[in-house]
Amino acid sequence: MKKAIITALSSTSYKFMRRSGLFRLVSFDFAIDSDLKLYLSGVSSSPQLYNTYPEIWKFHEDMLHDMFEIVQVLLRGRLSRIRDFMTRFVRDKLLKGVQYDLSKTKFSFRRANRDIFEGKFNIPKNNTWEPLIDMNKRGDAAFFDIIPAQCTKG
Repeated sequence: MKKAIITALSSTSYKFMRRSGLFRLVSFDFAIDSDLKLYLSGVSSSPQLYNTYPEIWKFHEDMLHDMFEIVQVLLRGRLSRIRDFMTRFVRDKLLKGVQYDLSKTKFSFRRANRDIFEGKFNIPKNNTWEPLIDMNKRGDAAFFDIIPAQCTKG
């Protein structure tokens, strides 16, 4: 199942893997045949989160809670990096009237503003989401060694 999800996201990386600004909730539908073989039957970039069954409501509530915990960790890290960048920039450049290279400053700001998990803020251990892709890592590690990175190149 994880391989199917990674392959589907990687094959549409132009759509799913670019930075969305915050997050992207995607649903994957699977079918199981009589031999218990699993098939990916659909992917939706705008999943429906409603149903009349209380169990489904509870599942969606828990899923969204866990998703927002992850978003909060990403945003706290990003805001911390941007605050640190701005503090250094104002202290070391603006207040001292020092000339600065605009392209280097933009590059430094982009690095501070990226989606990346840091050790400073952690996702709670009881969060049910599992990482599958982290494009800040290189090679097979970007896919948590579930599939080789070479399998995702088109």
